[in-house]
Amino acid sequence: TLDGCLLTDPVRGPDGTLYERSVLAQALAVNGGCCPASGLPLSIADCPRDHKVRKRALQWAREARQSKSRVRGKLCNSLAIDDTACQANREEPNHDSFFDM
Repeated sequence: TLDGCLLTDPVRGPDGTLYERSVLAQALAVNGGCCPASGLPLSIADCPRDHKVRKRALQWAREARQSKSRVRGKLCNSLAIDDTACQANREEPNHDSFFDM
């Protein structure tokens, strides 16, 4: 991908290159409608969505999330920590609070 992030709305260029749709649209706007890989004229309409890749990416993300949850559960069980403490650790931290003074 152009931005190195997980594809959530993948499209395939005429040459077979995969792009994140929104990132490709931004690149085309910046590059005057030219493909970021080849430099040839390109339109989003020329790039069909790749549903198989999207399905695989979503499956990978779910499995990674479940795996992370299982590891945390095993850690809590091995340390004999009650589940409420584990649940608190599963929540995303509020990074903004680090900068409050």
